[in-house]
Amino acid sequence: MRGQHFLIVLWMLAAVSSVDAQVDDEPLREVRPGVYVGISSCANGFCHGAVEPLAETAVLQNEYPTWMLDPHRRAYERLAGPEFQAVAEALEPGKKATEVKLCLGCHALDVPPQLSDGLYIEDGISCEGCHGPAGGWRDRHFEEGWTHAQSVRAGMKDLRDPARRGEVCLACHLGAEGRAVDHRLIAAGHPRLFFELDNAAGALPRHWKLDAERPDRPASHGVRAWAVGQAVAFREGLEQLARHAESGTWPEFAEYNCQSCHHSLADAAWRRQPGYRHQGGLPRWSAARAAVLRHLAGEREDLDRAMDGLGRLMASMGPREQVAVKARELAGRLDAVAGELAKKRWTKDEVRDTMRRLAADREPFLTDVAAAEQLAFALQSLMSRRVELDRRQLRSTAVAAIDGLFSELDDPHAFDRERFDRRLGELEEAVNQTKE
Repeated sequence: MRGQHFLIVLWMLAAVSSVDAQVDDEPLREVRPGVYVGISSCANGFCHGAVEPLAETAVLQNEYPTWMLDPHRRAYERLAGPEFQAVAEALEPGKKATEVKLCLGCHALDVPPQLSDGLYIEDGISCEGCHGPAGGWRDRHFEEGWTHAQSVRAGMKDLRDPARRGEVCLACHLGAEGRAVDHRLIAAGHPRLFFELDNAAGALPRHWKLDAERPDRPASHGVRAWAVGQAVAFREGLEQLARHAESGTWPEFAEYNCQSCHHSLADAAWRRQPGYRHQGGLPRWSAARAAVLRHLAGEREDLDRAMDGLGRLMASMGPREQVAVKARELAGRLDAVAGELAKKRWTKDEVRDTMRRLAADREPFLTDVAAAEQLAFALQSLMSRRVELDRRQLRSTAVAAIDGLFSELDDPHAFDRERFDRRLGELEEAVNQTKE
């Protein structure tokens, strides 16, 4: 393994050196906001191509080598695999996945030719996929006196703001105008999408400094990103629901609880859930992104009423026009919730009380595996915050209990609500017994 690592480092050095030569010999380009200039403009060894992270600079400066190991780098390459080709064949027979616009919308930076100068679609999701087209700020953002705010005004996306960061991620990991993993795409073989901002970032090779390393900035990672991300994900999900309701295909079954239809008919007793207030006999709306958020938004009867009203419309497959209006009305209230959550301090008491409430509120998380996934990641983010505040919490039995929840989600198709319920009971007991 050490020999392989050494070869990788040599390869990176060679790649960065060649890019250095290309960039050094290149005259400064004109400032062109909205134009994508490609990774060669970022990979210079004196910019973001350092092999080792640099502690004394504002950024790590090894972002390019880190990205080379990131799954976003391989997003386009994955389209060549047999599983994606099978999806493409089901969608547009005779076409390769690399030719299907719907696939390229999230697996590559597929931009109009007039907006591309140095961008290669084979690079997958490269720097500008998240940070925005660099034509307006690439040649200025390193200048003395140049500010981050100036870069943002010139086209950079403000990823320091967890709400904005969530929007950028969710544009692919949930959907946006013209691109979404709908029921047709899932039926063709594409996996159902799941996204949670904090834990998704934690699963990537890190190319940013932690909050503790940047005390000059407001904290924007960890439990704060998780909480804000809950509000943003629900808001973006509502916007997507509205787009679906306005589209030519309605109802869009990807908006419903998959288990409403995809279940064994041998024992249907489990489907008669107590407390279900909406019309029976029809697929149930999957409000998985709201199940955790209800416990974060505080006492907000207006939100509860709006969610219940939209749930009734969805349960009756109500008129698409009403669904779109109600979804957008509810989405409009989520900005205020995200703003409040961004200011929350997340003290020991706040973290513990939130974990208790989530573990005690079983029913919403037992009837929809997507909601159960959101709950498990929520508890993991909250537990990480407890450990951050008190390292002794690493020995808490709550850690093992959360691991048990994840073990129940290894295969979503085999989700057993009774076992998950027992695991939640174990967690609730562990949290209640934990001494601060």
